[in-house]
Amino acid sequence: MTPDEVVNAETPRAEKLEKPEKFETGLGIVTIKEIQIGVTKFSAIFIFDESGKKLQQVNLTSAEKKNPGVNALSFSSVEKLLTEKYGPPTFKEGTRVVSWKFPKTSIDLTHLNIPGIISQVTVSYKPTTTSGEAARDL
Repeated sequence: MTPDEVVNAETPRAEKLEKPEKFETGLGIVTIKEIQIGVTKFSAIFIFDESGKKLQQVNLTSAEKKNPGVNALSFSSVEKLLTEKYGPPTFKEGTRVVSWKFPKTSIDLTHLNIPGIISQVTVSYKPTTTSGEAARDL
């Protein structure tokens, strides 16, 4: 998908960023500022390749950035919802990382917690393969 296709598909919630954000995997060009998933509010960023034309990854990031107790609950809640939808995870490391791997898509749920600095839950959807056509299945 292109940025315009994402905006059209997610109207009226999605909007293009005035200035794209640089990520390791590409450029964050489209955002949805608020998505409710279970008990947690997230924002979404749609990351495109360096040319800005092909969707590479979608990240959902918790609105709460400081409270580890709230984010531990959020992590647990989202893990339960993803497990109900996709089945048992293919990888789990305590209450910090859970992953589901499928033929075309990988889903990673993480809880980053650096006490006193940041506590954040992120869900990343990305193609399992790196082929140009894989991102269309996100």
